[in-house]
Amino acid sequence: MSQEARIAVIDLTHCDREPIHVPEQIQPFGLMLVSDGRSGRITRVSANTDAWLDTPPETCLNRPLAELTGKPLAETIREAARGLDTGHRVTSGTLTPGRTGERAVSVTVHRVGDEVVAEMEPDSPIELSRSLLQHQVSAISRTSKAAGSDELLTLAVEEIAAATGYMRVLAYRFDDAWNGDVVAETTNGVPPRFEGHHFPHTDIPAQARALYRRNRIRVIPDIEYTPTALVTGTDQPLDMSDCLLRSVSPVHLEYLRNMGVTATLVMSLLVEGELWGMIVCQSDTPKTMPQPLRQFCDTLARMLGLQIESHLRREIDAETVAAAEEIDALRALLQAGTDLPSALRSRSERLLGAFHSRSLILHIADNRTVLGEQIAAATERRIVDHAATPEADRIACADHLAPEIRPEGTEDSWIAGYMYLPISRDGEDYCLWLRGENPFSIPWAGNPEKTGTDEGHDPASRLTPRRSFELWLEEVRGTSEAWRIPQRRAAYRFRELLRMQLASEYRAARIRERTLRRMATHDDLTELPNRTLVMDRLRKATDEAQRDGTAVLCLFIDLDGFKPVNDAYGHGVGDEVLKILAERLAETLRGSDSVGRVGGDEFVVVARVNTHRRWRHAGEVLAERVIDLAARPVTVDEVTHAVGCSIGIAVFPEIDASPEALMQQADQAMYAAKGSGGNTYRFADGSA
Repeated sequence: MSQEARIAVIDLTHCDREPIHVPEQIQPFGLMLVSDGRSGRITRVSANTDAWLDTPPETCLNRPLAELTGKPLAETIREAARGLDTGHRVTSGTLTPGRTGERAVSVTVHRVGDEVVAEMEPDSPIELSRSLLQHQVSAISRTSKAAGSDELLTLAVEEIAAATGYMRVLAYRFDDAWNGDVVAETTNGVPPRFEGHHFPHTDIPAQARALYRRNRIRVIPDIEYTPTALVTGTDQPLDMSDCLLRSVSPVHLEYLRNMGVTATLVMSLLVEGELWGMIVCQSDTPKTMPQPLRQFCDTLARMLGLQIESHLRREIDAETVAAAEEIDALRALLQAGTDLPSALRSRSERLLGAFHSRSLILHIADNRTVLGEQIAAATERRIVDHAATPEADRIACADHLAPEIRPEGTEDSWIAGYMYLPISRDGEDYCLWLRGENPFSIPWAGNPEKTGTDEGHDPASRLTPRRSFELWLEEVRGTSEAWRIPQRRAAYRFRELLRMQLASEYRAARIRERTLRRMATHDDLTELPNRTLVMDRLRKATDEAQRDGTAVLCLFIDLDGFKPVNDAYGHGVGDEVLKILAERLAETLRGSDSVGRVGGDEFVVVARVNTHRRWRHAGEVLAERVIDLAARPVTVDEVTHAVGCSIGIAVFPEIDASPEALMQQADQAMYAAKGSGGNTYRFADGSA
């Protein structure tokens, strides 16, 4: 088999399965001592104890930690490990082995199960810690003024480069597919090389990303180091995921060598607990990184994660608010009484702009409304069927179409992405946004396709990292702009409007509107017309009588004996009596007559009399009928009550006055009837 053919069959996921967390080796810039958490005896040591302790590694096993480090440092390590379940504690002390001189060391302590891992490196002079204070103040001051996440990262890499002296510092952001985008780069004495470039997800395999999320700062002082083995008295490998000194994958070292990098420092940027990006420092010569500098960089990276989270939230919220404003404008139209299709069409261009879409299709109750570009019903059905999921309430979106739903060679071939959101639980009602193609170029830092070698004709042999990092442009076609969080949030808001405003609030608004109109013209207790409506009807009746030569009777009715019922039985019973009498009044009148409640126990009847000469007789008959029905016993809660009424009658045009004056005349006549003993009537001209 040729070399090219052997490369072709190599499994390109091999990097994802490399056990990089258990290399059983360390980088030699420090010493590792692992002790039992209970007994304090050594269980593992790095093989460089001769240089650090003047003791062969095999003779260190099962000895008390204090015999190797001296009692004070051993106690410091035990104290640092006490109560430590996750994370690290950094401390310092003096290493005082038996036969060598004292050495000031920085110690990073963490636990792995029942074992305590102590990683030692030479301590740094106190002057370094003091000089870092100035860098810390500068970093906090400058980054706090950043207007956005990109500016924040630019300022951050400048501060880190100034503090650490690395030749190149990059800010690296992951996309949804874990490809990396270099959003900021600063250099010391070398030209910029990678800003704006992309790195494929295969450059940092999944298990490496998991370690970066867990161990937030990683340092390689010199990629040409010779690994130092761990000497152990157990067959169980040590999980070195959290180890500072953990030896690096040979594939990664070769990758850095191909890039021309000799030393690196990498800080993880976590946003909401997830790996969002990294700060990557590079040097073309070996470079040590003392613990205070690493701690400064780690603290800054943690602060950056919080600042990025805040900036992203503000950026997302600002874009979400812009889209929400368009939806709220639509809501205002609906609340003003505009029907849904008309409201949508009046806001069509702005709604499509808010969702960065060329088409919006809305299905509600078998009604289809399309904003923007029309598409064939068959194309729509294929996309909807493909997008619908068992989770019927969730958005489904894609920035490219699957081959089985791609409308090749048709008028709908412009469609490159969709966002589908069901409105109803069964999915029969839905929203569908469509986007067109958004061709773009990706400036990769070298060809993103990873190659491999087949050493010994073994298809499972390791991958060889790419050797070129020169600009390599990839033209991307057939995809749309990605559907971002603001558009997805706005879609849910849009659905809320459709569900609640149209299905509930819109109908409720109509009901409230009708109720308010009725409340403005009707008595709330009896549901009879109120004074406003009675006066309006009296005005219309007198106008018509003026035109056609007929008469209008205005009867002002006040109940007799009602106050004792209220006083003795309460207003609840009194209200029931009023409702019963109101119902009797309404039932006894002709359809052309009108009765209303104009006061507490006062009613007005407006009745037309077709023959002007018979107005008196008509008034007497109507008044007697009302007195009769008011005198009938009224039973409420099994208690019978007796009331009556006094009536004043004013007749138009016998009294040629305005409706207000006519009612006032009737009111005065009612008081005359009440003054004569009640349960009778009087005409406004004083006649019996």
